[in-house]
Amino acid sequence: PGIPIHPSQRMPHGAHGAHGALWAVESWTMSGAGKASAFLTVDQPVLSAATRAKRTANVGMCDGVLGDERIHVTVDAENKRSLLLDGPSTSGFVQSQLRCKGSPELFMGSCDDPLIRKAWRCELPEPLELSEAFPYVAAILRRMEGCRKHPMKVLLLGLGGGTMQSYLDATCPASQLLTVEASPGVLEAARRFFGFTGPVHLSDARLALSQLVSEQRR
Repeated sequence: PGIPIHPSQRMPHGAHGAHGALWAVESWTMSGAGKASAFLTVDQPVLSAATRAKRTANVGMCDGVLGDERIHVTVDAENKRSLLLDGPSTSGFVQSQLRCKGSPELFMGSCDDPLIRKAWRCELPEPLELSEAFPYVAAILRRMEGCRKHPMKVLLLGLGGGTMQSYLDATCPASQLLTVEASPGVLEAARRFFGFTGPVHLSDARLALSQLVSEQRR
């Protein structure tokens, strides 16, 4: 079950864990690197998500969505959420970040825990700010701002936390968005914790593209 983190257990922002590793998960401009990065940077091998949460007591973390233990979500005291995805070459990859309204209670536990699901439900801010997005996401969205006057048909391969989709939906409501995502767990995480409400086609991207091409030829 979700375990609340008592304020007395919280370490100051930027506190260091064992061996000098910086475990401030909510910051993606990493210490020592001096460059923006979408990866957690540590000076030792990447540990389990549960261990990372314990060493960053000012950040709540849950693991596993729909039983998929490769998916992790962190929430800090300012209600900034991060979606972390583990994989053969992407352990500790911060896929999406978003700040939701309100002040959350911080927990450590399973993302499938009903208590955490309810406590971390995301109400999106109005308007969504590009300053909160990763630089590459903001750069892509700025190139698409013409959709305010001229609605577009947009195909997005991969959902993540759905931050790009939520921004486009709020900014260009007349545009048609189609998102293809292969993982039911990622889709569920986006809906539960990142305020995403749009439609998604659950499929491998290659199969979906092949299907779309076939439909266009008919």
